[in-house]
Amino acid sequence: MKSLVFLSALGAVSALAFPHGPTGGSAAAPPKIAAPPAPAQTPAHGAMPGHGAMPAHGAAPAPAHGAAPAHGATPPAPQTKLESITPLFSPTHKRIRVTYGTYTLPPFNFTKPAMPGMSMDMGGMMDEGGLYDASNHAAPLPCTDCTLKHASVSLTSPDGKTANYNTGAYLHHLTGAVRGPGRSDLRCPGGTKRIPDGMERMLAVHNDRNETFFGAGGTDKAGFYLGPKDVFDLELMLKNEVNVEVKVVFAIEWEFVEGRPEGWADVRGIWMDVAPCSALMSDVSPPAGKTQFTLTGDAWTSTVDGTLLNTVGHMHDGGVEVQILANGKPVCGSKADYDTTPAYRPTKETLALGAAEMSHISHYSPCIAIGEVKKGDQLVLSAKYDFEKWRPATNLKGAHSDVMGVAMVFVRLERKI
Repeated sequence: MKSLVFLSALGAVSALAFPHGPTGGSAAAPPKIAAPPAPAQTPAHGAMPGHGAMPAHGAAPAPAHGAAPAHGATPPAPQTKLESITPLFSPTHKRIRVTYGTYTLPPFNFTKPAMPGMSMDMGGMMDEGGLYDASNHAAPLPCTDCTLKHASVSLTSPDGKTANYNTGAYLHHLTGAVRGPGRSDLRCPGGTKRIPDGMERMLAVHNDRNETFFGAGGTDKAGFYLGPKDVFDLELMLKNEVNVEVKVVFAIEWEFVEGRPEGWADVRGIWMDVAPCSALMSDVSPPAGKTQFTLTGDAWTSTVDGTLLNTVGHMHDGGVEVQILANGKPVCGSKADYDTTPAYRPTKETLALGAAEMSHISHYSPCIAIGEVKKGDQLVLSAKYDFEKWRPATNLKGAHSDVMGVAMVFVRLERKI
């Protein structure tokens, strides 16, 4: 088996969350990494009891409002708008903003989550207060027969002000995938219980609002190609932390070049996860009785030769760090920061409406210029949690919410496949 070569022990990490340009510096000759050890057993994820008296969300009564759409019902098509905007990285690029909404999120203490976009059981997420599923299985693409370079998202109130914990509503997560001829997910090529065969995951954004570069930056000759018959599947989960309805508008900005330029490399996403491909969701229950723990996913054996470009981790509150291990050695450490801006802190107004008084993840340190990967190399994701340092979220039942450990690792392929 060929060894995986890396530019630094923990990856080149920027102090900024990809502020319009992850860059990798020059490095000395990278060390060789030993062949992968025998696979380790993934720890069991039992239900975790409470570990201390934590105040539940405020007991303000839920106001009367329309019944949530029936589970599995087909929702009305969300209002969408596409508009051309100025590209950020090159005048030869094009940039499109796709706006969705307005969405009305149910109060946190409403007993049934609004799940109009899902057609299956959501497991433990069904106990999450204020959850609104705005998924769209045929969402507008910014272009066809084009190569994506960059994506960023926003969540605002209808008046255009940023929506976050300080307003009561936030972006729980977004997963973007493409369905079309020849598509297959790199990590789970046979599909999962909710990602069918023939679908390729290529975008993951969370409430830190991380930018996505389909390449080493905004100007290199590499990107994610969208074919003329591709369909965009948008899994969009929004969350309300207060006991009154909140209205929000969601938008994605895409930057791209037309066609598939000659000489450009293909970029694809590797969905790394503590949950296995056989799982319905990426959410897992914390280990029973533990307040400090590390979750470890199954190893992914690489089927491609290429260069691992960049990633940021994703965890729920209580998370400390996501690590990527290559053949048993850490090559990326994406650390969580909390409350780095006022938008991630509850206010007197939101606390009075039932928001929890706690800190929230606001940023992850990205890993960039991670290194080369060869067929047969093994990548593993682990997620470290510390509930003693950072309070975890609680659900409608007052129990700890499920946790996650995810990273979308982008790989530049040495040849088109």
